[in-house]
Amino acid sequence: MLFFYVLMTGLKAAGVRSALMAAIVLVGLMANRGPVLFNNLCAAGFLILLADTNQLFNPGFQLSFCVVAAIMLFAGPLALLLAAPFRPDPFFPERLLSAPQRFVVSGTQRLASLLAVSTTAWLGSLPLTMGYFHLVSITAVPANALAVPLSFAIMAVSLLSVGTGLFSAWVASIYNQTNWLLAKALLGVVHAFASLPGSFFYVRVPDHPSPIAEIVVFDFGAGGAAWICAQGRDWLIDSGPAHSHDSVLLPFLRSRGLRSLDGFLLTHGDAGHIGSATELIRACRPGHVVDSTLDDRSANRSRLHAELSRLGIPKSPHRSGDRIVLGSETRLHILYPPGDVLRGVADDKNLVVQLRTGSTRILFMSDAGLYTEEWLMKNVLPELPSDILIKGSPRHGPSGDTAFLNAVKPRVVIATATEFPESERIPASFVENLRTRGIRLFAQDHSGAVSVRIFSSHWEVSAFLDKHQYCHSR
Repeated sequence: MLFFYVLMTGLKAAGVRSALMAAIVLVGLMANRGPVLFNNLCAAGFLILLADTNQLFNPGFQLSFCVVAAIMLFAGPLALLLAAPFRPDPFFPERLLSAPQRFVVSGTQRLASLLAVSTTAWLGSLPLTMGYFHLVSITAVPANALAVPLSFAIMAVSLLSVGTGLFSAWVASIYNQTNWLLAKALLGVVHAFASLPGSFFYVRVPDHPSPIAEIVVFDFGAGGAAWICAQGRDWLIDSGPAHSHDSVLLPFLRSRGLRSLDGFLLTHGDAGHIGSATELIRACRPGHVVDSTLDDRSANRSRLHAELSRLGIPKSPHRSGDRIVLGSETRLHILYPPGDVLRGVADDKNLVVQLRTGSTRILFMSDAGLYTEEWLMKNVLPELPSDILIKGSPRHGPSGDTAFLNAVKPRVVIATATEFPESERIPASFVENLRTRGIRLFAQDHSGAVSVRIFSSHWEVSAFLDKHQYCHSR
């Protein structure tokens, strides 16, 4: 029956572990051998790995065994420690205790056991939740102390429903309704503790050595987004398409220990660049939102402005010549647009931003086309030289012509690209032009996301998928 239940629930690591441990205990009882739980846990792990060694790298397997091992090793001593202040004098006969005193002693022992199990389970899972989910929950112990008895009640009532359903559907329906109420109570407890201020926080992966500034250019195909961390400030340039928010962008920000952003910059209203902006500001509440002074007909941008107004988050319109200070040595320079762009094409209205940190310059062109490049060369030519050029794919015409590359003089170009449609591919002529000039190209249809790390003595670029790297020493 145990293994049939595990099979029906999908052979999850925790279920297989529980069934194996229970089976070992039952076999031991049949042989008149008392159970040694830690040995049983080790035997269950050995049998699972004997069948599938890849389970060792399964987070579910790791969490299940680490939590149970922590409970077995530390829950008992901790329960004794917690119950010690309420334990009666050991030399006082227990039969002389009054009924209320016995109730208090019994209740405190049960509560101590429950808190001990919850605490040790939390401690056993903490390294893995920090490593996999970058999360530390402060309220997990009291939440589990309430969730454990509720879960036990749900399991018990479920068994009663199954047993009585064979004889009376009416009685089984009563148990089912009770179970629904218990499940709602369990969800209510979890949500209540999770919504408490400061109930959890995110932790980032430590960097050794720590860079002065770090940029991650996400691979969203025809879309785009880039995260900037400089001198303790975290900014996001665009947010990518809506379908990548929950699967890529938000998990990445949580892995960096971020619950909020210092700033969010919108280049233009294309759905591939700000399709997930509304979800982002709800999840991360940026302190500063930078937008273009120019209007467009983007429905995504209109929805975002409405959501910013509803949440009371101000937006700051910027134009060519503005500066945004990120730190003592780091600034964002807005190079484009001016306030008088007459063209109605959205790509020719997007913000062009240059990040300056120390002596390193990185130019974010987004989906700017030839019209924008010509304006930049005509009006802000001395500011264009940059170590790294990050560009997208304009929908109306090519970009990155020879004259513009001569003006920017990049050592590295990071270009968004995708196989389909053909208009989003990087032209072969552009690739050849970069090759003849000795400029390193990171095409994101092959490289995936690209990381840029800036140190005092050098900066380095590394790709996520093909692992290609480029390093430049000053």
